[in-house]
Amino acid sequence: MGSFLGPQLDFSEDILRGATGYIIKNAHGVFLWVHLIKGELLKYSMRGTTKKRIFDFLKGLPMELEGLYERMLGELEGGSEDAIVDGIKMFRFIFFGLQPPTVAELQHALAVPDGPGDDVNEESFQDAMPIGIEKRIVHCGRNLLEIKGREDDGTCSFPVALAPMGLLLTASIEPSVQVMHQTVRGFLLRPDGCAATSRFKANAKDAHTWIATICLRYPILWATNTRPDEFPPIGSWETRHYEEYVRYLECRKLINYALVSTGRHMQEVKDSPGFEKCLALVNMLARKLQPRNPAIYVIGDWVRTTFGSDIREYAEAPQFKNQMIGVAVTIRFSDQNTVLRWCLSALAL
Repeated sequence: MGSFLGPQLDFSEDILRGATGYIIKNAHGVFLWVHLIKGELLKYSMRGTTKKRIFDFLKGLPMELEGLYERMLGELEGGSEDAIVDGIKMFRFIFFGLQPPTVAELQHALAVPDGPGDDVNEESFQDAMPIGIEKRIVHCGRNLLEIKGREDDGTCSFPVALAPMGLLLTASIEPSVQVMHQTVRGFLLRPDGCAATSRFKANAKDAHTWIATICLRYPILWATNTRPDEFPPIGSWETRHYEEYVRYLECRKLINYALVSTGRHMQEVKDSPGFEKCLALVNMLARKLQPRNPAIYVIGDWVRTTFGSDIREYAEAPQFKNQMIGVAVTIRFSDQNTVLRWCLSALAL
């Protein structure tokens, strides 16, 4: 226990002994409570304080998980408005997403405008991108959220076969964001709990509408900022054009989730006003997919088959995607797993 508290807290030996004894006496075998207490102590010690205040603070912490969660929720609600808004979005994505979002996916989701009158353009997207996303997650989620799969967690790489092409890639598990423990999910989603009267109240319809909105605005951003005059006609593309476009897509970290999951989120809100909002975005996306925009060759089939949009079918699309896939798996990226996931998504379209 002493070694558990010592390295990060940087307490003197007598404070460590006293704190360790107090925690052992009151933990009752609940390691999760110990973990949360350590987090609270670490945060408190960052202020610079005294021995007496440390022990007063420690003894003032709740003895049960429920009390600790209520304390953390109170801190979240007492934060700045921008931290509250980002925190609500994080919990929505984590609770109602089809899988835990990666750190990069969450970073991009937070940057996509979601208001009814918000323009979708590259400048506003980049301006809204959280800098230091891991710090933002800690600040907006407190100890209720955690990042799993960092390299310092001992994450291993693993070989993945891209069977249709006879290739083998080494993919790394990308760090993802999730609740610190399933009891956190139960605490925040319980309809009769204190969270039900807070701004962090989780409403499934609202959450699915928000996620679908983000997942539709994201390819709109992609299509809007890929101007036809940036590239020659598709039939004239050389390898360098495919490489440039693959590198552009590599920077779109949320696109794989959007391609796989948007339709399922829309199904969850089919009988609500949120569905009409999503359909309006589908129509906007379809209008953006004009001839000569390379995005239509990648996601035109997806828009047509997923949403029933009346979008032209291009005979060149399969060959274009195969060319993109071939380039994607031969370029050396710093994050090959993103390339692999994008390739598999493209194969499925």
